[in-house]
This record gives sequence, C-alpha cells and structure tokens, in this order.
Amino acid sequence: MILKQLLNNIGCKEIIGRNLNRKIDFASSDSRILFNNSIFLARKGCNFNPLDSFSSFKDKVNCLVSETADREKVLKLSSKYPDKVFALVDDLKKTGERLSWSLFKGLDSFKIIGITGTNGKTTVSALVSHILNYCGIPSGLTGTVNYKWESISFSSFMTTPDNFLFKSLLYKMYKDGMKYAVSEISSHSLVQGRLSGLKLERAVFTNLSHDHL
Repeated sequence: MILKQLLNNIGCKEIIGRNLNRKIDFASSDSRILFNNSIFLARKGCNFNPLDSFSSFKDKVNCLVSETADREKVLKLSSKYPDKVFALVDDLKKTGERLSWSLFKGLDSFKIIGITGTNGKTTVSALVSHILNYCGIPSGLTGTVNYKWESISFSSFMTTPDNFLFKSLLYKMYKDGMKYAVSEISSHSLVQGRLSGLKLERAVFTNLSHDHL
C-alpha cells in the first residue's frame, strides 16, 4: 500500500516529511522485527523509547508513527533524516487498530491453528508445523522459541506477541504464500485480547495444570 493512502486512513495529527508515495509492505511495533519498506509504531516501554535508537533500524523504516507527546524528539529526527516520513497521533494503540483494518486485508482468510494449555504448546506446535511442511503444505510457526517461516526466523521474546505485531507477522506469512500459521497461544495473551480480530481454523488445548487453576 502507498504510504499517503495509509496515513489518510489512520487520522494523523501531523505529518512531517514529503516522501508520501513510498511503498509500505510491513508494519511493526517492535524494532527487533522489521522488513524493508516498513511503517513502525514507536511504542515505548517502561525503560525504553525506540526513538532513542532509531538510527539502528532506520534503513528498513519508511515511516515512523509516534504519539504527540514525543513531538520534540520526532522533530529532531526529521531534521536528521529528511528522507523519512514521521507521523504524530494522539493514541498509538487506537492507531494500530485503524492501521490493521487498512493494511492486513485478506488475513481473515488465513488458516491459523492455535495451541494453548499449561504444558506442551511448544512441542505440539513444532510437530504440527513440521507435519504440514513435510506434506507439502507451507506453514509458519510462532511461539516460545521463535517466529519462523521458509528461510525467515526471529528469536522469540514473547510466546504470543501483542495484537498488532501478531497480526503483522501472520500477514507477512500469508503474503509470502504460507497456507497455515501454527501459533502457541499463552493464557496471558487470551486474557489480554491479543487474538482480537483473528479467527482460528483449529484450536488445540493440551492440558490444564495447577499453575493455571
């Protein structure tokens, strides 16, 4: 999708930069998982602001979206990197929801196998993904160990990523020709709504032990 169209859909307070006809192929809310031509949501952590390390991942980002509270930092970055586009919004979470409606079209037809339970999620998901691939059915895998499909692999930092990043990964798999995604689904992710807006083709429940009672 063209950046200009995408920014029109999400309702920005301010857009800084002129390269609005650039292509967007991927969206991320985590600087550790990026592909070329990405739009990046600069979500802050308790002790981390991705704006402070933008130089380390700027080459893959066509547009950075940040909240208006960080306007001064964004202005400094825009003067340093005039070829990039920066967008300011009031609420990054709501912006991610709007962005997903515009960018992840077709994801509702992607077949997702979700595997949950106290124990066994990693083993079962690895086996299911291996069986599918062995049978000639291309599948990706997300879970505790890594997120991977074909020759692409990222070390996992969370069993089930936040809703926006999870959709981004699944959509990338879908666009890369995968027929299935096999995903470990943690109990925390279910409580926190990280599967919101996603439809499962199959749901697998391994067990329930004292840890989750």
